[in-house]
Amino acid sequence: MDVKLLLQILGGLLVLGFLVWAVKDFGKFEAKQQRVFQEGIRGEGTVVDVKDGTSRKGQEREVVLTLDITSPGRPPLRAQASVFAGPIKARELVPGLRLPVLVDPVDASRVVVDPASGFPPAR
Repeated sequence: MDVKLLLQILGGLLVLGFLVWAVKDFGKFEAKQQRVFQEGIRGEGTVVDVKDGTSRKGQEREVVLTLDITSPGRPPLRAQASVFAGPIKARELVPGLRLPVLVDPVDASRVVVDPASGFPPAR
């Protein structure tokens, strides 16, 4: 068998394997995200730090928030959550701001800002 053909076949199998893994991993991410929205423990997050993210959606940009989280029956924790915000709403995201959050009941480090706050989750 030609070495070049063999390398192409192996490369194709490698790419195929990566694509299968990526699709499965994305499915797991989506399932975890849905669990947070359906079963998440309500709490409050106080903004500690604000940074620009890498994603954009129209006029809105991703903003990565570091939050100090308090929720009933759980110890306080620090976590990150990403939201989309337009230029005017992004100015509201400052240290000290309190936002409603949902904490994953299985993995407390997974936190999303409650969309009812007016800041849709970015991830």
